[in-house]
Amino acid sequence: HHTKKSHPCEKPVEVMEWLLGPAVAGDLVVDPFCGSGTVGVAALRRGLRYIGMELSDHYAVTASTRLRDVEQQAERAGRGDPARL
Repeated sequence: HHTKKSHPCEKPVEVMEWLLGPAVAGDLVVDPFCGSGTVGVAALRRGLRYIGMELSDHYAVTASTRLRDVEQQAERAGRGDPARL
């Protein structure tokens, strides 16, 4: 579970999930300023495809690691799909 902020402008995942409410499973979310990947985490949890872009190498690595963790957590839980977390 991600509790410590990784980016100064990071929003709660639950808020991002709410904002993605109109999207349906399989839709594509494109985030051109992904920062620490919060929108990506929300998208994966909702069964959405995700493309994130980030200029900062530091935050790109942070987001990539965070998204990989969400996918691995789903696999460990036997769900294989982050949307089932």
